[in-house]
Amino acid sequence: MNKSSVQSHLSHNSHLVGRAMVLLLSRQTPEERSARTTCESNGRGFNINDAEFGTYLAHWVLGLTTMPYKSWQVSRKPSDAYVAGKVGEFLSKTYISGRPLTGYHLQRGREMGTYYWRQTAALLAPPAPKPRITHIWGTDMSHMLRQFDKFQQFA
Repeated sequence: MNKSSVQSHLSHNSHLVGRAMVLLLSRQTPEERSARTTCESNGRGFNINDAEFGTYLAHWVLGLTTMPYKSWQVSRKPSDAYVAGKVGEFLSKTYISGRPLTGYHLQRGREMGTYYWRQTAALLAPPAPKPRITHIWGTDMSHMLRQFDKFQQFA
């Protein structure tokens, strides 16, 4: 997945932009999520310039924010455990959910999703196939019988 394909997906799917903001919020540390800023330079989640507004966008999509964004206005902050639970629940759903981003917020979300394209690409990658179990133990069950069956004699 490259930057242009991520940008193409984000420009054609507004719900994917909201999911990208929630994904980036989920990659923040718990301290960063609760403070709505970036404390560590770990290459995960938002950077210092986008942390406050990106957190607002993710909270909007999750339904945790009801008022318009004003950087000077302090709103009631939900606990980090509550936010983490909502993020996990949201990202586990495969269908479209959450409140949509529109107008300026959608435009800025697309810009952020494209800027963080390596992290956003995780939403577009197909899920890894589950490994199939082809045998229980060794090539046949004689290993289990030899180990656990005390009354049977094997030649």
